[in-house]
Amino acid sequence: MQLAARVVTPMLVSVALTGAALAQPTSGSRSVYAIGDSWAAGLYADPAHALIQDAADDLGATATVDGESGSGYLVAPPGRSTYPARARRIPPGTDADLVIVQGGSNDDRADLRALPGAVEQTVDGIRHALPDAAIVLLGPGPDPWPVTGLQRTVDTIIGAEAARLGVRAVSPLREGWFTAGDVDELIDPVTAHPTVEGDAVLGADLAGDLRRGAHGSRRAPALTWPTPPAQRTTRSRVRGRL
Repeated sequence: MQLAARVVTPMLVSVALTGAALAQPTSGSRSVYAIGDSWAAGLYADPAHALIQDAADDLGATATVDGESGSGYLVAPPGRSTYPARARRIPPGTDADLVIVQGGSNDDRADLRALPGAVEQTVDGIRHALPDAAIVLLGPGPDPWPVTGLQRTVDTIIGAEAARLGVRAVSPLREGWFTAGDVDELIDPVTAHPTVEGDAVLGADLAGDLRRGAHGSRRAPALTWPTPPAQRTTRSRVRGRL
């Protein structure tokens, strides 16, 4: 199993850096920094084109992704770190207009009474490292399908904390990113992780939310994202869905 993926995606050109220091986006471009789990790391798919990188491609931005399989706000396998710990370790000099914290599904068997505090610690760590960046908490996807009550509870807690802390939450579960009719096209039923094609669709969904204003906080101005290039629109189609 992949221990970690740290990937920089400049526009449509991707360079995977495994076990290396996080490189920084080109100065002057829109830049996204992400903390997440195996979905962000592109496990079983393409680590250089997981959903965050595909969203950044759509937005004309660069992406630096700190994805560690099995991790969450509360849990992390041996040798990996929770989201609060990684937020505190964002490298000095990191350039980001937007920080996305993806996931939470790995926390569904932890003591969820501790989840609000862990979400707050994560946001506090990001604000300390990147005080001018907008923050989005991207909730968990179905892991596995069908969505469980515990997954919905995690998603609800993340959304409530986002509102309390003045950051935006994007909930794939509540927004209907997955349906019984297309979930097997997006998520491999064997691995319970997005396919390459699924990442393209999920990235387009996320980019669409960000364009509609699902980002920003009381401490950072909203960003204006460009319309998607034609090649990404084509690449993001699965059974006619964008």
